[in-house]
Amino acid sequence: MAGFGPLADTAALFFPGPMYDLGMALLVSALLAFAFWLQARNFKLTWLERLKPLGDMSYTLYVTHFPIMMLASGWLMSPSEKGLLPQHFGWVCAGIAITVPIASTLHFVVERPFLSRAARAPKSPTPAN
Repeated sequence: MAGFGPLADTAALFFPGPMYDLGMALLVSALLAFAFWLQARNFKLTWLERLKPLGDMSYTLYVTHFPIMMLASGWLMSPSEKGLLPQHFGWVCAGIAITVPIASTLHFVVERPFLSRAARAPKSPTPAN
């Protein structure tokens, strides 16, 4: 599969399963690479500045998304006779709509006080050698 290049990537977008996920990952990676390429050539990507709040809470989002998604997956699979997840993209949007506010709240309640306290703490002198 690795030798087919753009044709395999395009085909992966139209088929469900692991190839779809791979195709989407490659597409997002290509878009990020293109954005970095533009930025290196002094193009202003000011729309990316709107994503800064996500970057600020990225660790909290990273830590909280998995347990939330696992609970949601179990809840969504429970009515299925075969234990399958629904194949509708709307559930992904619902997961994002649930996870981001929870991570944001936890970021401001838990993570941010520690970060601001660490920034205010006096630096300990380094020992002279």
